[in-house]
Amino acid sequence: MTPCLLALVLALVPAGDRVTELHQKAVAHYERAEYREALKLFEEALALAPEEPAIRISLGRTCVALAAGLIEGAGATDPRACEQATALLRRALLHWEGDAATHELVALCALRQHRLAEAENALEAAVARDASASRAWSLLGVVRDRRGRTADAIVALERAAELSPEDDGVQRRLRRLRHDQETITEGRPFESARFRVYVPSAIPLADARQVIEQLEAVSQELERRWGGEAPQAVEVILYPPGEFSRRTGFAEEVGGAFDGRIRIAFPAELAAGGLSLVQVIRHETAHLFLHRLPGPLPRWFDEGLAQLFDGGDRAGWADRFRAGGGSGAEVGLEQRELEIERLRPESWAGLYLHSYLFLHHLEAEHGRFRLDLAVRRIARGGGVESAFFDVYGSPPVGLDRAWRRSLRAEEAGGLKDPEGGGR
Repeated sequence: MTPCLLALVLALVPAGDRVTELHQKAVAHYERAEYREALKLFEEALALAPEEPAIRISLGRTCVALAAGLIEGAGATDPRACEQATALLRRALLHWEGDAATHELVALCALRQHRLAEAENALEAAVARDASASRAWSLLGVVRDRRGRTADAIVALERAAELSPEDDGVQRRLRRLRHDQETITEGRPFESARFRVYVPSAIPLADARQVIEQLEAVSQELERRWGGEAPQAVEVILYPPGEFSRRTGFAEEVGGAFDGRIRIAFPAELAAGGLSLVQVIRHETAHLFLHRLPGPLPRWFDEGLAQLFDGGDRAGWADRFRAGGGSGAEVGLEQRELEIERLRPESWAGLYLHSYLFLHHLEAEHGRFRLDLAVRRIARGGGVESAFFDVYGSPPVGLDRAWRRSLRAEEAGGLKDPEGGGR
């Protein structure tokens, strides 16, 4: 709360009584960022003066500050933090209409919990309150796209690009969606029970038929293993020769991506890059299933499982992991996740190595069934922490530390990993 607003709020509160005293003490706590203490005093004041608008506004702002701290402190991967933040934000909006930042926080929580309609409504409220809120416009574009409204998503992203022309991420997504709109309009749709593949004229329909058959087979395999709802009408875009990286903004060596749509490079290009079409389809379909689970997933779990499931040859990864100090006590999964949260691109390589090798270790040590069971527990509404504790008797951080401890013991004894971390 700014000093001017604080003075205004204080002036609105009746002077010379218990309410004023409580409110002034609460504001002092608020100014020192002691939000929980402030909230208790604001609640006490509101109980004495339930219709006092200044107290209601103060209480609402305090709830928002607490919610923001939960979201920023826990990152994107703690479902409990999202639930607590959501409850605080709903409470705030009972007393105060909220500003653009408030509704953006509501949208972030809803988006992480896959409640897309709620996220869209909150973002529309955010930009209605502040038409210059570029991040809200950008998120609105993402949400509309995930809801299958490409043209409306482009409108929102164009506004975000106008407000933040230096934001490369917005520009890449906007270019990608414009290409999507062109492909969906002009591409030949090829459909099955679960997927709708858009095929540019440069790609033979025989290739599209192969893609959709493999998508169906992999989807059925994952449904048997991981459970959850079967995907329906998932859009898949195939890219003409040489166009995947240019149209999507993803690196050429990736070969495929999932961002609400499955995207696959021209099959011949995959082979030239050392990838197989089957591997790319398995990887991106795994992401599709994992992104349908309730609550946010840690990136290490999402990426590690997709890599483990795709069956790619990663025989040299264990040596790379050790050579880079991956077994060090100070570099755990939680640190990897935090580095990604800080938007450090170089940290992705470490997270890919670490997450794959850790989950590969769990599969080798305890069997594939237990990993599948953990995913099923998450699908029923449990978070990753509780699912791992139920299945393995320890949270993932503890299992990760024990695994890396064993690696350090092997290194100290000069032992070699007989499996090499690959398959």
